[in-house]
Amino acid sequence: MNFSWKNEKGTFLSVVGILSILFLLTFYYSKPYKKDDLKNETFILSENPNYQKHRKKRDNTRNYIELSSANAKYIITGIDYQFLSKEYFNNDIKKGDTLEIGRIDNKILKLKKGRFDYIDFNEAQNYKINNKVVVRALCSIGLIFSIIPLFYKNRPTYKDKSGEEKEFKLGCLWIFLVFLIFILVYFTRGLSYMSIKEILGVF
Repeated sequence: MNFSWKNEKGTFLSVVGILSILFLLTFYYSKPYKKDDLKNETFILSENPNYQKHRKKRDNTRNYIELSSANAKYIITGIDYQFLSKEYFNNDIKKGDTLEIGRIDNKILKLKKGRFDYIDFNEAQNYKINNKVVVRALCSIGLIFSIIPLFYKNRPTYKDKSGEEKEFKLGCLWIFLVFLIFILVYFTRGLSYMSIKEILGVF
């Protein structure tokens, strides 16, 4: 096995490892919930909403909002934060307001004041489901294309029309892979779901 092919196989092996980790993380981050899963309660804001930015490794900054009552603190974060009606929230939610929330632990997934829902719960959960499906599909396709070269002791070759043996250019394989991914995602779920931002948020 020539040295360059050995190095190239090492690269494919690294890709397999990274994609495997990303695939497994989809079972951990941003779990979708049903309304029946939430703990519903009413509380009074003891102070104005506190906007926070949590900076993690690799300059991965995540915005979230902290809401406090007399004896508890809750946050709106992640995908649920993305589906918050921020303009209405900023104008309407103040200290002393009575809010109805649906939460998992200290994370708010539903927020209501009067008759207005400030978080689009259904859309947020739908996004979580579709995002997981898309990321898993991307990882699966990438894994298949990355594992195949590992079975070759030497660089794959083919014979052209003249019978001359030539090395197979794996770059063409990856171009086809990227094209295939975009086509599949576009026609099945939509490109808006092709994001690993929530996965990176767990680090």
